[in-house]
Amino acid sequence: MSRPTTDLYFSVMWSAACVCVTDGVTALEFSVSSRYLAVAGDKHVAVFHNVAGYRSTIAELEERKKSATTAAMRERLQSQIDEAQSVLRHFLLL
Repeated sequence: MSRPTTDLYFSVMWSAACVCVTDGVTALEFSVSSRYLAVAGDKHVAVFHNVAGYRSTIAELEERKKSATTAAMRERLQSQIDEAQSVLRHFLLL
């Protein structure tokens, strides 16, 4: 089974959001951590994982890991990378 692309994932999520809110989307909001996207409309709020945000975070953490000066810092960054990759694996997007 092939894994969906991020664009396909967002297309499916947007379709789901539009179905969830029949009178149209009235608000979009990212969480402070950029891990979630909330879509509001009608009397419903749908919350989605921000896949692009996870991928961006992984890339940023990998760059920071390259310039990390201590082993403890590299380990902490690797732990954060592993956590974000785990979320993407859950959705079969990694």
